[in-house]
Amino acid sequence: MRELVSMGVLREVADAYEARLEIGDYPRIEELAEGGGPAMKGELESFSARKREREEALRKQFEGDLKAGREKKFSKLEEDLKKFRSGGGPRTNLWGEPIEDDS
Repeated sequence: MRELVSMGVLREVADAYEARLEIGDYPRIEELAEGGGPAMKGELESFSARKREREEALRKQFEGDLKAGREKKFSKLEEDLKKFRSGGGPRTNLWGEPIEDDS
């Protein structure tokens, strides 16, 4: 792949989320010799392994962010439930406005 990029046959395009290859000078494809067996296979396997590692790292990062957010939400709910059970705090409606007692 790197050799094809250096020859101008392929062009590497990278952005913030991914890197991909596009055809650069397509007439030069016809000039290439057939073959490319083991070296090409090894490079493709290497590329696939790097891609899997990057995807796994992103998955772990987002999983950690979601887990922290979930824990924060549940701790807030737990505190609210304890207040509710103890009868502490003013009574409010669904919008958080105080309810006036009509007694």
